[in-house]
Amino acid sequence: MTPSHCIECLEPAAEFLHDLGGSAICAECVAQCFIPCAGCSGLVPRDKACSRAEELYCATCHARPPEAEAAEPVGDEEAEALVTEYVGILVAASRPFARALRGNPVPGARRRDFNIT
Repeated sequence: MTPSHCIECLEPAAEFLHDLGGSAICAECVAQCFIPCAGCSGLVPRDKACSRAEELYCATCHARPPEAEAAEPVGDEEAEALVTEYVGILVAASRPFARALRGNPVPGARRRDFNIT
C-alpha cells in the first residue's frame, strides 16, 4: 500500500487527514468512522472513543483529570490546620511505643505487643 491510499478503505485519494497515530485517512472514512477528540482535537475511531460529560475523548485525554474537578490549591490557613492535625495524630499514635521503649508500657500491655526484645 502506498501513501496515496486510505488506511481504512484502501482506496486512493488525493487528500488525507491523519489520525492520532499518523495514519492517512480519506475524508469519507473520517466522516463515517472517526470523531475529533474534545481534548486534543485529534481523530479518534468512534468505537475507541471514551466519553465523559457527554463529550468524546481519545484514551490519553480521557485519562487526564477533568479541569472542572481538579482540586483547588489549599490556602495557608487550611494548610497550617492540616499540618497541626497530622502532627497531633502522629504524636498520639507514637505515645504507646515511646512508653514501651522507656520500659513504662501502657497498663495491661506486654512487651511482646510492641515487638521489643
